[in-house]
Parts: sequence; C-alpha cells; structure tokens
Amino acid sequence: GALQLVACVITCVGYGVVNSPLRASRMWYAASGNTIAQTLAQAKSAPLGRSLILRLTLASRLPLYMLSDQQLGIYVSFVVAATLGLTLSPFWFALHLLDLVNKSADLKNVFKAVTLNGRSIVMTALFGLILIYLYAIVGYVFVRDSIVLDNYPDENIPMCTNLAVCLVSAINEGLRGSDIGTIMDPVGADEPLRFFFNFLFQFTFWISVITILLNVIFGIIIDTFGELRADHAFKKNHMENTCFICGIDRFTLDTKGAGFDRHIKEDHYMWSYLFLCVYLEEKDHTMYNGWEQYVAAKIEAEDMSFIPRNTAIVLREMQDREEAENRNVSNRVVTMAEDLRRLSATVVQNSKRAEQLLQGVVEALESQTSALETTGVLEIDDGRSSVASYRV
Repeated sequence: GALQLVACVITCVGYGVVNSPLRASRMWYAASGNTIAQTLAQAKSAPLGRSLILRLTLASRLPLYMLSDQQLGIYVSFVVAATLGLTLSPFWFALHLLDLVNKSADLKNVFKAVTLNGRSIVMTALFGLILIYLYAIVGYVFVRDSIVLDNYPDENIPMCTNLAVCLVSAINEGLRGSDIGTIMDPVGADEPLRFFFNFLFQFTFWISVITILLNVIFGIIIDTFGELRADHAFKKNHMENTCFICGIDRFTLDTKGAGFDRHIKEDHYMWSYLFLCVYLEEKDHTMYNGWEQYVAAKIEAEDMSFIPRNTAIVLREMQDREEAENRNVSNRVVTMAEDLRRLSATVVQNSKRAEQLLQGVVEALESQTSALETTGVLEIDDGRSSVASYRV
C-alpha cells in the first residue's frame, strides 16, 4: 500500500510538473492573446495599479488553468484513493483498477461513444421517463390494485400504493424486466374489458418503451462508436501514408520519388522542422543569416508558408527528368515529322519525273502506232529465197 501511494504521488507530481505549466501557458495565451512572459513585461512597465491588476489576474488564473486538467484530476484522485486505502480500508485501492480506462484508447472510445452524443441520449432518456410516467398514471388510476409483485407463498406485495411508488415500480420492473406485465396480476378472458385493457397496456408499453426507445438509445451509442472507429482508422491511415510536412501521399512518393519511408526520414523529417523552430527561438536574433531571418519572420507572423506544401525536391527532380524526357520525345517527333515532310516532297518530285517519263513513252508509242497504221512491210518466200516488199 505504501509503495502504491508513493507511485501515485510520483506520477501525479511528475505529470503536473511537465504538463501543467504548458497547459496554463496555452490557456493564458488563448484568453489574453499574450504569453506569460509578455504579460509580466507589460506589468513591469505599466503603472502601479495596472501592474497590480495584471499580476493578480495572472496569479489567480494560472492555478485554475492547471487544476482544470482532467488527467491531473485523475492522478490526484488516485493519490486520494491510495491515502484512504492506507488509513481507512484497503478496499480503496480497488479504485486504481480504473486506471485501465486511462491507459486504453479503445476503452476511451467506448466512453466517448456514450458521452459524445450525451445530449441526444439524455433527451431520449428524458422522453422515455415521461412516457413511463404517463403509463404510471394510467396504471395508478385504472389498475393499481392489479399492479402487485408475486410473493408466493406469502401475500402479494402492492407495487402501486401511490403515484411515486407506481412510477418507480414501472421504471424498475418495466425496464429491468423488459415487461411491465411481470408486476400485474393476470386476467382471464372471462373479464373481457380488463383482459383487453391489460393487453393494450402491456403491449404498447413493450412496443414504445422497450422496443423503440431503448433501441434508439442503443443505436445512438453504436452509431457514435462506429463513427469514432472510422475516424480513428482515417487518422491512422493518414498518419501512416501521408507526409506530415508536405502532405503528399505514399503512392506518389513510392512511384514518382525515392520512396515514402526515405522521404519522411530524410527529406521531410518532422522533428527537424521542430528543431529548426527551437533553434531559431534560442538563437540571438542579431546572429541570423538571410534564410534564418526569413523563417523567423514567418514564424513570428504565424505564417507557415515557408513549409513546403504539396511539393518536394525529389518530386521536382522527377518532374524535371520527365519534362526532359518529354522534350526529347517532342524533338524526336518534330525531327520525324520533318523527315517525313522531306521524304514526301522527294516522293512527289520523283512521281512527277516518273509521270513525265511515262508521258514521253506514251507519246513515242502513239507515234510508232500511227506510223504502223499507214505503212506495212511484208516478207514473202517465193521459193527462190527472194524477198519482195510492197507498200500498201
């Protein structure tokens, strides 16, 4: 028990020392627009009255900001439980088992599923309570003598002696037992009026309260849990497959760059950017070089445009190579087009020459044909090896 108390104290103090000042500083900046150091500087240079107001405001709000940390409140409650476990009863140490919820993200999502849409759940439950109250009024007015709890072999216990008891009985037995008929005496068909009244009373209660309202509440919780799980999966996928600095996805860097893992560890290592901000904060402003002064001015103005967005050097190199390849392909296409143009001109020129030659051959053939049509030459063998020719 003593070791448990010591461990709780160390955890609480360590968490408070590390996180509470940061929380108080952030909340003070959100409330006043100035850091704590700037506020103290203003109080130092301000008149006495103004300085006193600033210091008192700062001194009163900072502890409230620190104590408003829910996680710190949990650790303080564990210290209190350990103290009570040592002084009063060791059963108080059982409360430390609830730290499992604090350590498990899945259990936190389960509680968020109930609390995130808490207003809808509360309003639906309130409507259900009103509906049960109306049923309690009807039961108290018409069948209060029939609303009893079977206590065989002893006498039955009346469950609707007044309206408040009737309401509590309807809530307890009606919801927990899922049937308000469990606390009503059965009625036979020989009493048709009471028989049908009890049937409608019990059946409508089961439909409206048990089947509809409870399932509406369960549906809200289940839908919220599904939304939280989908949101968690989306965030996890985004963190694992998107560069935190430039926002380029894994597929683009794997296909067009040097690889996603290498990119986030060498090119855009996010802790290097954090180190740069801390380095510029700690360095003497008069010792800045050109780019350090530029980045410091951007940080001072809360302008993050110096961080690359949707771009990276490795992609620009790839783009340059692709552009060079595209230019080479374009040049080759232009060269091929020029060659085709010259070849086409040559073919046209040769075709003209061939046409001229063919035209000359045709003209020669036509002239010879016309000559043959007017002049004929015959060779006749008359048996004496002599040749006679005649002109037609």
